[in-house]
Amino acid sequence: MKKLLLCGALAAGCCLTPTAQSKINNVGRLQLEKFTEQRAELAKQSAARAAAFAPQVTVIVTLQAGASAADLEQAGYTVIDNAADMAIVSLPMDMVETLAADSNVKYIDFGHQAAPLMDMAREASFVTPIHEGTEGLSRSYKGEGVYVGLYDTGLDPGHINFTDHDGNTRVKSIYLVKSGSVSRYENAEDIASFTTDTQSESHGTHVLGIMAGREDVPGSYGIREGNSSVVKNGSIPYYGVAPEASIIVGCGSFDTNSIQAGVAAVVDRAKRDGKPVVVNLSLGHNRGSHDPRESSNRFLDTKAQDAIVVVAAGNEGGSNMSVEKNFRGAGGNNLKLNTFIVPSAGSMAQAWYTAEFWSDTEESFSCTLVLYNTATNDIAASLPLSGTSGSRTWRPSDNSVFAGAYTASSSISVSWGVDNATGRYNVYMDNNLQSNGSAPIVFGVNITGKNGQRVNGYCDAYDGYSQSEVVFSSQGLKTPYMDGSDKGSINGMACGYNTISVGAWVSRTSMPTLGSNSTSYDAGGIGKIAGFSSYGTSGDGRQLPIVCAPGAQIIASVSRYWVDSTSLPQTRLNAFSDANGRPNPWYYMQGTSMACPFAAGTIALWLEACPGLRANEVKQILEKTSIKDANTTPTTRWGYGKINALAGLKEAIIMSASVESVLADNADQNLMVVAKGGKQFEVSCPGVNNLSCSLYNLQGAAVASANDSGDTLDLDASSLQEGIYVLSVDAAGQKLSRKLVIK
Repeated sequence: MKKLLLCGALAAGCCLTPTAQSKINNVGRLQLEKFTEQRAELAKQSAARAAAFAPQVTVIVTLQAGASAADLEQAGYTVIDNAADMAIVSLPMDMVETLAADSNVKYIDFGHQAAPLMDMAREASFVTPIHEGTEGLSRSYKGEGVYVGLYDTGLDPGHINFTDHDGNTRVKSIYLVKSGSVSRYENAEDIASFTTDTQSESHGTHVLGIMAGREDVPGSYGIREGNSSVVKNGSIPYYGVAPEASIIVGCGSFDTNSIQAGVAAVVDRAKRDGKPVVVNLSLGHNRGSHDPRESSNRFLDTKAQDAIVVVAAGNEGGSNMSVEKNFRGAGGNNLKLNTFIVPSAGSMAQAWYTAEFWSDTEESFSCTLVLYNTATNDIAASLPLSGTSGSRTWRPSDNSVFAGAYTASSSISVSWGVDNATGRYNVYMDNNLQSNGSAPIVFGVNITGKNGQRVNGYCDAYDGYSQSEVVFSSQGLKTPYMDGSDKGSINGMACGYNTISVGAWVSRTSMPTLGSNSTSYDAGGIGKIAGFSSYGTSGDGRQLPIVCAPGAQIIASVSRYWVDSTSLPQTRLNAFSDANGRPNPWYYMQGTSMACPFAAGTIALWLEACPGLRANEVKQILEKTSIKDANTTPTTRWGYGKINALAGLKEAIIMSASVESVLADNADQNLMVVAKGGKQFEVSCPGVNNLSCSLYNLQGAAVASANDSGDTLDLDASSLQEGIYVLSVDAAGQKLSRKLVIK
């Protein structure tokens, strides 16, 4: 999963009127303060430059009852997309306060800034028999007639992996979201002219290859034979889960609100074409409330009414980036949550991160920022946050202890108050702490809550810092000081009601290369949960992720531009093809970013069988069919278990009888015969009641029979010798037959 990154807010001095300020979330308040300070600095050089400085921002606006997106457009604002009572609006930063004062606006959410988070995998999750049409299936399923979409970065849509068997592109549209607008590539010439959104990334090309990479690409590939890694020529075996699905690409800016606009464009295109669509989001963040009522989650949930939206769980498993305290009792330590955010001094020269604390209700808690001296074991300086709402920045120039421990450019920016979207009290911080190495000082917070209240905290390092480098810690002090844990590491974008969150398990640990050797990485052991796979509870208490899929050492297509920019030698690639007159590389990656498109591709196969599936039905299928084995505990990390593509497909076929009403007319297509072992067979024909069957030997004699009042029956052939038989099935008056091999 690629991580979402918030824009820094390093300045003090709020520019908002109290009325407008109350409509803007804490993230937005700090960004506006930074803008005010930057403009003030420019004014010292040139009044004209200061007046012209107004960066474009994209926000989600929740409208007052009775108002519509058209009201905002009439007022002159640019509406990128809208859903229910929400609108995605692009505007200059200096117009935000004016927008907030508009009577049609209920509140404004700045969201978060974003960053992006198959052979053995297919076998392990039973995708191969679906492609082959075996294991009782009357035909193969490869995603034909289904749209798969994504929003990502580093996309190379010209890769041969995204063509059909004749070499024609399967990409129907490309939507590039940048600078508050959507550039649309919807005809063959425009799509052919699009190279990549960025040459320095390949995340999206890999993700799309897992989800929908073509299965018959000729080329060279590394493969394991026994204990050796060898190079072969032929059809590259590292293809996707839905290799015949049509593709819609979204890419561009990685703030959450631009992502929402890209998802909306993908869903709207599929809806316009009347096609079922699954949308993959291998991206996210560890910020925000983790609440389904959060504006970005609510917008995504609304779009998920017309699509299946699959979101990566996150890659922060093992990182102590969350805390939770349920306050119980009359006072003392029972009502305190004290913790440090480290390392904000010591071995790291700089720590740049966000930290936030959320009440479970609108009820506030007291919060004091502290600078703690680890040598003398006492608080050397503190800053209580006064009042129920406000914002300010604490700097070295404000305090001698601060100045003695950190460089002059360091800062702690904080905003607090009730979040309008979720109705929960929130303290939000954006910190840039650069130790000068001269004092044993660490930064932390002391929180006092109320009996019956719950407070959750999350910290998230900016890009360039490992999450394990910025964590909550007690620093060895006793209660009420708390260490962090990974129990709240679930991606904040994966917490909607209608989204399918996906964790990762390990299906392979070594990758053969074109250099006739192997690279290896063990994320936890074959069959086990990947150590990096995130998990946790949403703001309303649901345990996530919902399911897990293979996500360690997955080989898929990568961008030719990224390979060139990194000077990656061909001997390190896992496969390569120049069949369409251009270089097409394959390489490995790991993360819930890889597990997510595997699940999305699997769901595309289910949509081929049952186009009417929606999120609730998909969750029911996952609950009923996911694999539970000795490794899938605790369920807090696994959800329903390991996704089982084949069992899920069969359930989708059965479910289509109720979702789409009629299957009896297609009885021959939907007849399934599954060997259960011990010469026992399950015969099913979804949508057909009073099913009956007879089994005949090759001499035409009936040797076994069975019937059932429902659409599934069990056939016992245990008394028969091994050989070939003919199964005759009576399905709603239709006489169907299958060859049956008894072993």
